[in-house]
Amino acid sequence: MNQWVLHRKSMFVTMILFGATLVGLVGLALASGGVAADTLLLETSYKDASPRKVSPGGTVSYAIVLQNTNPVSATGAITVLDPLDVKLDFVVGTANVEPYAAGYDVPSAAGVKFVVDPISPGNSVTLTFQATITTTVTTGEVITNTATITEGLTSFTRSVTITVDDLPTAQINVPWNDQLITARGTFTVSGRTWNGEHPDFPEPPVLDPIVNGNGANDWYLVQWSAVPNAIAYVLEEATDVHFETITAQVSVGGSTTSHNFTDQPRGHTYYYRVKARTLQYESRWSAVKSVTVDAGALQFELAKIPVLQFADAAVAVDPPTVEINIKKVGSIALDNWQPATTVVTDPLGGSWWDWAYGWTLPVEDDAQEYRIQVRAKGVGGDYDPAKIDTITVTIHNGMRFIYMPMIYKRYPPVPYAPTLKVDSNDTYGNYQLSWSYNYTDPFAPTSYRFQEATDAAFTQVTLNQVVSSPRSFSNKSVGTYYYRVRGINTYGEGTWSNVQTIVVNMQGFFDDFSDVNSGWPRQVYWRDTQPVDGPVFDVNYENGSYRAKILLNVDSWNNRRMGIVRAPYVNPFSGYDVEVKHRFAKAEDQVVEPTAGKAGLIFAATDDYKTIYVIEWNFEGSCAVSKYTEVTEPTTIINFEHITYLRGWGQCGMLHVGYDQFNTVSVSVVSNSATIKINGSSLGNFDDSGIASFHKVGLMTGSWDRTPVESRFDDFRVAPH
Repeated sequence: MNQWVLHRKSMFVTMILFGATLVGLVGLALASGGVAADTLLLETSYKDASPRKVSPGGTVSYAIVLQNTNPVSATGAITVLDPLDVKLDFVVGTANVEPYAAGYDVPSAAGVKFVVDPISPGNSVTLTFQATITTTVTTGEVITNTATITEGLTSFTRSVTITVDDLPTAQINVPWNDQLITARGTFTVSGRTWNGEHPDFPEPPVLDPIVNGNGANDWYLVQWSAVPNAIAYVLEEATDVHFETITAQVSVGGSTTSHNFTDQPRGHTYYYRVKARTLQYESRWSAVKSVTVDAGALQFELAKIPVLQFADAAVAVDPPTVEINIKKVGSIALDNWQPATTVVTDPLGGSWWDWAYGWTLPVEDDAQEYRIQVRAKGVGGDYDPAKIDTITVTIHNGMRFIYMPMIYKRYPPVPYAPTLKVDSNDTYGNYQLSWSYNYTDPFAPTSYRFQEATDAAFTQVTLNQVVSSPRSFSNKSVGTYYYRVRGINTYGEGTWSNVQTIVVNMQGFFDDFSDVNSGWPRQVYWRDTQPVDGPVFDVNYENGSYRAKILLNVDSWNNRRMGIVRAPYVNPFSGYDVEVKHRFAKAEDQVVEPTAGKAGLIFAATDDYKTIYVIEWNFEGSCAVSKYTEVTEPTTIINFEHITYLRGWGQCGMLHVGYDQFNTVSVSVVSNSATIKINGSSLGNFDDSGIASFHKVGLMTGSWDRTPVESRFDDFRVAPH
């Protein structure tokens, strides 16, 4: 109740008479009751609310101040009826009247009603009550509450608005050292909380021209425009336009946009400027306006307007209640929310606050994760579950020591946590992880336990192996995978490493040929009409790559032959990328270089591979883009007449030439166009009406002269484009 008295200075009334004649007239009018009733309370009575921003379920305090600035008492009892908005609920027992005890309230569906005895001259009465905001309101709603004040036969209204604000937000400062706590004692969890959203800088108010009857008066009114969301205005007065000498500074509440100056010393020009304050920021100063008070004396004076002055510089906003909850990860214990301490408030009084909480660290036998949550409650005690901020910290098992005089050691001496990293990840399900032990330690790991899970807490472990670094994965299904590793020595298993997350978000096919059962053919192909002294085409796995070989054979059966290998993958994509890594190897029975030996990547083929599109390259550094039709056999081509060159054979400067020189060849197929790159350099775009119709892919190795040709393929990939 008394806060309303403290927040506002008492009204002062100064009545100055112009002359004896006016004094007599005014006195006669007052004595005969000639003063209209609406002049007794109407001029300076007002209504206010605190706070002006309230979250759903919060409480707001209303004050109605009745001022009698006249020399006579108000006629009869004064009735004040405050019909509460439907979004407000009256708090029973909070209505009060000061300083008179004659007032009372009648809570009802119609609102709150006060009846006050007549107010003597120069006195005031303050009516207060509280209301709660319903929980069904939404952020940004404006609630206007209007009171009707009836004095005798005259009534007038006073209104005040409040805004439904966002529930407060709290955040936690992330601990240092990658959220790894390795010291005993008290750990300070800290952060920041604020009310609603941080607003932008407000625009400066517009100061109106100051009217002063050609400088004849020593009193005048300074007014300015309202600024949205302003909680206060600061008005400054100076006797120079540069405000080097400030003679007055006045702060008023955000609902007031004027200030009266009285009894100004004569013979001066006064300069004024004003700025607005919101919860977070201050505006720039307004443009400067001036007024001159002449030095000449007045012949008579009028009664001066009473002025309500504000003692507070800004509307104070209480900080939200900040609570913190700390639990072991995986624990079934109930939540235990504890209050945090607000330690620093921002200088503008109510936009953000720093908070802190001292957590006595637990002693753990092994590395243990703890979940730290923070929430901020509004004035109504409610909070937004979506705004609960959470971090996870780990208490490290390095705290396990046996202390002896002058000696300390880790016990049991299991390994510290390794460092897990991702070496490669193409998002198609092909990736590699490795780890390292970064300690000089006589108890270093002799092996490692490697785990995969489908959740970050590792409650659903899908892989649990004792393996060596690195660990590779191929063609994993679409999904999110979590990995961790820990060292093992003769004393047991150590602390888990950091967790690495792999997201596989693309479908496709990848084969590094490390698995001999991946589906590529392993076969030696013969020709029915060939003599029995040897095969023509051999495909197999060898040392982590795929080998395709045209063999040396009598009667030139390997001359001008090409071996086709169908990929063991049905490509479902209409637009796709296909890629392979290749090198020429020297065949065991080879005596001369395969001067025209070639390899190829089939990037589009019919289901029966009777029509194929191929990017071909040879041992000497030339390449071509070809379309083969009427292919009569699934594994070899003997008729070179049905060839259409989309690009004829020519030099390809981007090719690495010779034995064991790796080349990466890729083709992007979009509609009837194929874009080809060799070692990252573009060969160009090649169009043909049949490309879009064929989705099968594969490999090829060919011979032109009488010499064996051996190709080694690796890292075959198909992915949607």
